[in-house]
Amino acid sequence: MKNIDIITLFPEIIEGYILSQPFAKNISPEVNIEAHQLRDFSPYKHRQVDDKQYGTEPGMVLMPEPLSNAVDFIEKKRKNNCYKILLSPQGKLIDTKLINNIYKKPNLIFVCGRYEGVDERF
Repeated sequence: MKNIDIITLFPEIIEGYILSQPFAKNISPEVNIEAHQLRDFSPYKHRQVDDKQYGTEPGMVLMPEPLSNAVDFIEKKRKNNCYKILLSPQGKLIDTKLINNIYKKPNLIFVCGRYEGVDERF
């Protein structure tokens, strides 16, 4: 079975999309997709996952601790056999060749950021 785990601040959006008619009917029964709420992995009292950037740039970045905790949890659950992908506008362009290479991996973890970026310590 292939496992696809998605770490996000908005799992309800991911789950709604996955359960929607055009997408749901084309998912193989051998694929398990789970969306994880990033705030559930925050070590902070108020479940904080973001902080201000250092330097001159405006905006917020995702903190490394909640991301690291989430990835560690999923890797332990999947027996450490995970291929991690950080989705970012600054990353590689997704094309058919890349999708085919990624799909060969048994377990995938997608990290979805919604801020200016991710703290570089992650």
